[in-house]
Amino acid sequence: MKEILRRQFKQYIKEHNPDLLAVLNEAGRLEEFLEENLLSVDELLDRLGEKQVLPARILEQCLEELTRPLRPSRYHYCEELLKTQFPGWYQQIIKDGLVQLELIGFISQADSLFDELHFSEQSRDLPLIRYAVTGYMYEFMKNKNNGH
Repeated sequence: MKEILRRQFKQYIKEHNPDLLAVLNEAGRLEEFLEENLLSVDELLDRLGEKQVLPARILEQCLEELTRPLRPSRYHYCEELLKTQFPGWYQQIIKDGLVQLELIGFISQADSLFDELHFSEQSRDLPLIRYAVTGYMYEFMKNKNNGH
């Protein structure tokens, strides 16, 4: 069951946090990250198994616990902002096949902003966060277009 959970967790990261996946791959830490996080749900896995919870429900609860710190997805948040606030640039990077690369680059530069704003499930829809990230995105694009 743990191997299935590992695959599901890795797939979740690939789909929802490609920025994190890129950083972990670049540092050669992906497997270590997966293992550390899987160890954190060992007790939950055992407890649910002892209670004879259905395997599908065990996987669901463990995956929920594993992904909690990764939500909301900064990647999807930024992609949505890009689509709605800068549709021309978004269409251009789609055409060029660079959406994922550009978003990963932006998020790596904006990580401290997200941290400073305490970006979370509860705060993601606050106008202040939306304006701050949009402004940062505008500056990022302006610098990219000026060759900086």
